[in-house]
Amino acid sequence: MGKTKRYRGIAACLVLALLVMPLSYSGANAAGTGKPSRWAGEAVSGAAAFGLVPPAFQNRYTQPATRAEFCAIAVSFYEDIIGAEIVQRRKFSDTNDVNVHKMGGLNIVSGTGGNKFSPSGLITREQSAVIFAHMMKSLKLHLDAKRPSFSDRADISDWALAAVGQMQASGIMAGTGNNRFSPKVTYSIEQVIVVLVKIHNLDAGAIKAETALIQDYSQKMLALVNAERAKAGLPAVTGDPTLQAAAATRSAELEQSFSHTRPDGRGCFTVLEDLGVTGRASGENLAIGYTTPERAVRALMASASHKKTILNARYKKLGVGVYIDSGGGFHWAQMFTD
Repeated sequence: MGKTKRYRGIAACLVLALLVMPLSYSGANAAGTGKPSRWAGEAVSGAAAFGLVPPAFQNRYTQPATRAEFCAIAVSFYEDIIGAEIVQRRKFSDTNDVNVHKMGGLNIVSGTGGNKFSPSGLITREQSAVIFAHMMKSLKLHLDAKRPSFSDRADISDWALAAVGQMQASGIMAGTGNNRFSPKVTYSIEQVIVVLVKIHNLDAGAIKAETALIQDYSQKMLALVNAERAKAGLPAVTGDPTLQAAAATRSAELEQSFSHTRPDGRGCFTVLEDLGVTGRASGENLAIGYTTPERAVRALMASASHKKTILNARYKKLGVGVYIDSGGGFHWAQMFTD
């Protein structure tokens, strides 16, 4: 699938055990000893020893986590699970924190309205459940769907009910005692770490293998595109990290909508605007179902509109996105700019 767009008059052819959490936290423990609570000690100490806990949090384990702090810890674990840096990015107007941008790029976290993230806001238990559910979905880890059975279920926000039920059914999060979930209570740094340790232990080997395959296929597609350009006497395009982030985002979005219109209704080029790229001649090619980069490129070159995008002499940069859905289906996105 290919698309065209104009910028400034220029035509662009595109195309761990159940966790019972305390309801209150003692700052004296963190300030006095720097040690985690007894119930969290083994998991937290192990994660810190393996370098998964950023140093800034290693004397504040019992304190509530802010939204930005949650992202910093989550990125550390996520990147260790996949064995690579997260390339997706989503920028928010009120923070330049790259960890927030990474979690936003994966749609693991979202904003608080008006393209703001509110990084210093404290995270609650129900918000944590939603983020953990999104993280497990991003990692393609199984989640059991079940309504939560806590006695205070009526206090759980409607937008969090499904995630809380999934966390309870899978044993990732449990209650706070007396069959209560306490959805509005803040979540501590050590609680975030303990749950992330559980997620980390689920199936890291398979996830790393898939990530390595995606990286290999992305590089192969770049080489195949340049081989086609060389045949036409055109200079090679270079891989670009920002375009790579944009293409990775777009390839994942194809699972919801195989279209140059994004799932939220915006045009495909807004993925570049989200990353701060404006005023560029840009092109996007999309393909689904092809199981190797060779097959995908052959199919694109067999289409006049897609071939025109690949062989556009104006383009100098390329990002390749490869997404594998839970059924093993491949989704490909190429994002070009001048």
